[in-house]
Amino acid sequence: MRIITLSEHPASLNTVCTWIHQEFIDPDRFTLQQLTARFRSMHPDRIPLCLVALEEGQCVGTVSLFTGDLPARRDLTPWLAALYVPPEARERGVGRSLVGECLQRAAAFGYKTVYLRTEHAAAFYRRLGWEVVSEEVTEEGLPTLVFQSPSSFV
Repeated sequence: MRIITLSEHPASLNTVCTWIHQEFIDPDRFTLQQLTARFRSMHPDRIPLCLVALEEGQCVGTVSLFTGDLPARRDLTPWLAALYVPPEARERGVGRSLVGECLQRAAAFGYKTVYLRTEHAAAFYRRLGWEVVSEEVTEEGLPTLVFQSPSSFV
């Protein structure tokens, strides 16, 4: 498995944006076309950043690094976001590898702590050593947990 930036593998753009739009985006707030335009304009050497995991040239997962991901916590930056691995590629370490690479990229940009929010995957991040910072409410009014990266990632 190789993990590279989406800008280095533009053939994955439609797949990644479709996954993210279906899994994480309210279609009434942000269209697939708007999302695709945003991800197409990303650069490999700064935030926002999107990474893809490739196996035999096929995209088997994605994760992003954004400056913000929760309006209620604009004081925190950067954010690991939109981690997605399709069902057929799960249980093989793809998600763990994507998270690890995302943390390495954040460290290379000079960050010592990374944050994320999750409504459904708290157990996964706890297994990776992430710690809950707070419980907040999303833009849609749903409870979400805010995590900070393990202190040992740097």
